[in-house]
Amino acid sequence: MASENMTIIIGRLGQDPELKESNGTKWLRLSVAVSKTWKDSSGTKKEKTYWFPVVAYKGTAEYIANNAKKGSEVYVKGEMSYNEKDGKTYWNLNAQNISILSGWKNESGGGHAAKDTDDDGFIPEV
Repeated sequence: MASENMTIIIGRLGQDPELKESNGTKWLRLSVAVSKTWKDSSGTKKEKTYWFPVVAYKGTAEYIANNAKKGSEVYVKGEMSYNEKDGKTYWNLNAQNISILSGWKNESGGGHAAKDTDDDGFIPEV
């Protein structure tokens, strides 16, 4: 039986993207807020926000660093992975594709996707 590790989220960036480089590979880490709203049994509106740690590499990382900002709405598709360090488990969504839906740095963009087609599996230290 075949299996697949794919996660898709749509949310807002919690901070401005900051491009980094390790061993010649450009990358960045993002926190993406995904909110859920509902009404409880008494009709009171409730909201819960989940924060997803997202890592992007190479061209995807450069594209997002140059075009997105805190509050930008993004569509992220990728694989969940984890690292263990000091007895703790850290989960990341390794982005394979990110689209900026709204909140462009220069406000002139519109729904262009960045796709990292040459991912070599590089994962920076947590």
